[in-house]
Amino acid sequence: MKILKMAKALATAFVDNLLTCSICLEEYEDPRVLTCNHTFCLKCITDHGNRTQHKNEQDGFQFLCPLCREPNAVPSGGLRTLKKNFAFIKAIEILEEQQKNKDEEQATIDEVKQAISKLTIQCQNHSGRELLYYCSLDETTVCGDCIIDYHQGHKCVRVEDVAENEKERLKSAIEKPLQELQRLKQEEENATRIAEQRKRQREAVVSDIKQDLRKIVEAAEDHSRRLNAEVASVEDDETKQLEAFKDELEMRQVTIHSACEFAEQLIQSGTDAVVMSQSKALLERLSNLSESLQTDIPLNISMLDFSRVITYKPIDRSLDDMLGNIQVSLSTDSGEARQSGRERRLFSRVITPEEIAAGYTVPLSRSSSTGSTSQSSLEERPLLKQTFNAKLVDDKDRCSVSDMIVDDSYIYLADMSNNRVKILTHSGQIQTVLAANEPGGVEVLPNGDICVSIFDDQLVRVFDAQGRQSMTLGKGLMKEPFGVTMISQNQLVICDSVKKRLVILEPTSGKHLSSIALDMCNIPCCIAVNLSNGSIIVSDYGGDCVFVMTLSGEVIAHYGSPGCGDGELWQPKGVCSDSSGRIFIADYWNHRVVMISKYGRFLKNVVTREDGLKNPQAVAFDTQEQLVVAEESGFIKTFQISL
Repeated sequence: MKILKMAKALATAFVDNLLTCSICLEEYEDPRVLTCNHTFCLKCITDHGNRTQHKNEQDGFQFLCPLCREPNAVPSGGLRTLKKNFAFIKAIEILEEQQKNKDEEQATIDEVKQAISKLTIQCQNHSGRELLYYCSLDETTVCGDCIIDYHQGHKCVRVEDVAENEKERLKSAIEKPLQELQRLKQEEENATRIAEQRKRQREAVVSDIKQDLRKIVEAAEDHSRRLNAEVASVEDDETKQLEAFKDELEMRQVTIHSACEFAEQLIQSGTDAVVMSQSKALLERLSNLSESLQTDIPLNISMLDFSRVITYKPIDRSLDDMLGNIQVSLSTDSGEARQSGRERRLFSRVITPEEIAAGYTVPLSRSSSTGSTSQSSLEERPLLKQTFNAKLVDDKDRCSVSDMIVDDSYIYLADMSNNRVKILTHSGQIQTVLAANEPGGVEVLPNGDICVSIFDDQLVRVFDAQGRQSMTLGKGLMKEPFGVTMISQNQLVICDSVKKRLVILEPTSGKHLSSIALDMCNIPCCIAVNLSNGSIIVSDYGGDCVFVMTLSGEVIAHYGSPGCGDGELWQPKGVCSDSSGRIFIADYWNHRVVMISKYGRFLKNVVTREDGLKNPQAVAFDTQEQLVVAEESGFIKTFQISL
């Protein structure tokens, strides 16, 4: 049965690949061969030639082959005089004869091969005679009768005597074309691959645009809420002042009115006896009232304080000036990029609070300065030593960094949107990728294992140095684990943003050691240990501040309030400390890194937007005491800073 199926498949393949017209996709009907050796049905090629032929001044009428596009001259007798492909005609006849004699399923492989071997070409001049000879003078195949009738005296040899040599010539002739064909196929594959890469790149740009647009809307809505709150605060103060003033007016009016009204009624309607009996008490009351009017401060609307004026001034800049743009760069021979000069306005960066607030005048609002003005203009700026993008070729989405740590050898980066932790060298070369569903925080244990807090799974996963998961920690103890840090050899601290507490575990066994409440926080997220005194630094993303606390839960320092100036933060993210205990804060929406003392006193802004920083998400120090900053978009920037 298997042999029969193979025979059937071989016969079918023979018909489909050799005996099918490329135009009508049916079995050849009166096959005719062109000068380029492609074969078509006579009707098909005639229709094609009549429809597409054109006149050439040198060669007359021509048409292009439908397959290879090579020009073919129209024969003087018309397209009907194109040479027949006798090999295909004979093949069709043999297959049709076998189909009549035997059912297709019963054909054997030998029979199919035998049919193929019978593909001999018949002589056009002598019916039934096979073309068994080759005339080298006329360079054509002939039968025995043709030698007698037309080729006497010519050198004619049997076709098998010269066919092998001709095959070798053909092999040699097609060697370079086949190499070119292979090269073209490879180039086609390269073009397809590059097209896919470019498509993914464009899709990533579109994703960036959409994400930045969402950030712009969120930033604008947040700032609008802040402005409305300021207006409401002023309105509330004035309303209370006016209500108190009106209450006092009403009380004094009631007192005067009641006394005067009673006196008037007594004068107009009272009998002499009644007047005399009530007069003494009423006069005494009116005398006291007169004295109070002289001694009490007169009520006047000018007494109220309306000096605080709240006004609104629209943004005086074009919205386009506050939006980003796409820059198309051309690669040079040296590998550097140069700008092509074409730009399009797009939402490629987020409107900052300073930009949104530009032009607004709210006398009672908090400071809206960037904070950089308080620093001396002579102060040494940070030096950008290195920058690279941690986005990988196989990332399915744009980077969304949630945490980063740096040790002697590697940078560990939690990429939430791509569900992975990337381990890179300090120069940005990827070493290992750990699969982790929405990683929040990352930490390296003393034994080299890697801890990753997982949002969705509500636990911490531990991976060994080879990237294999070895255990899980904290299951059932946390709602939304985020920041994670080691505070000693056997104490791992995890920040639960929803339950608002620090969970302390023994990292090797997972034993729950204790918990510390963070009731003072709104949305706690990132944590770090202060290297100088072992205190815990907690960033409150929702409260725009940072707390420093002991392991017993005592708050020893607090820094920040909502805003953009010195002493203010806007949704702080990652925190760290240097060996001296100074604390560094990634001030996300203010696009800066703030340095404060271990006791919460503002020192300075060490890196700002002026230094090329945008949406810092995490901060850490490398072994050379250089500040490493991870932007949310995946750019890792290393600065040499002055302290």
